[in-house]
Amino acid sequence: MAPSVTVNGSSHADPDATLDFIETASYYPDDTRAEVPESWQSYLHPNLDVYYFNLGMRLLTTDDIRKPEIRAFLLAFRNDCFEDLGDDPRFQRLPNDWVMTITDCNLTDGTAVVNIHLRSLAQSFKWTQQGLIACPKEQFWAHIAEYPAHDRSIPPRLEDEFVRALAYGEWTSQPSLMRSEQKTREGRVFPLDGSQIEKVQRQYNYLRAGRSNGNIKAVACIAWLMGAVMPLDELQHGRDSARISDDLIYALTRVHI
Repeated sequence: MAPSVTVNGSSHADPDATLDFIETASYYPDDTRAEVPESWQSYLHPNLDVYYFNLGMRLLTTDDIRKPEIRAFLLAFRNDCFEDLGDDPRFQRLPNDWVMTITDCNLTDGTAVVNIHLRSLAQSFKWTQQGLIACPKEQFWAHIAEYPAHDRSIPPRLEDEFVRALAYGEWTSQPSLMRSEQKTREGRVFPLDGSQIEKVQRQYNYLRAGRSNGNIKAVACIAWLMGAVMPLDELQHGRDSARISDDLIYALTRVHI
């Protein structure tokens, strides 16, 4: 019989039921000969994806900058964006904690997707040749989920927002007959149901305890967890299709640090 693994108080007979988080440093998943260029650092996402960060340029990307042609294209695209941003008053007023993401580089078409993100404002902006455009809140949280490993801490404001959202979600999912009837009558739907909220809360408590014990890997896992499920606002027009899937909840809550 396979050994039992206990995570968050749950026993799993299958050791594959948990996903061990690996250190975020110099990880090359498919080509150990391709080193990360100077001034770049590779980071391993808790889901085992790899992304890259250039601190001096405040530049994040999931494109493989180990390939010279991609790196050259990305840097040229970044320089062109900065020329445009130099004339954008909205960019000039941003706090100095902004980072830029450039992804989906298409060398054939000469296109890429560029966004600016600020943790201090909990806000993302899309770059266009006409200037920065504020993005919906869910895009900021998607950024937190996609790039969770390079920051060593989480702004308290963001984590507090997550904790409050979980508490409210737990309250709305309680099996009160009056509350359930009211929600049904109003067509109100939230991203997580009661069972999913319980699993997310259990995983968060587990990761928070790990962080308190000095496990730095917990920070990336908490950021991923937060970004993947937030915002937990009521879905517009009761769009049930926007509910978070059980598969995603399973992936988020099986990570073991």
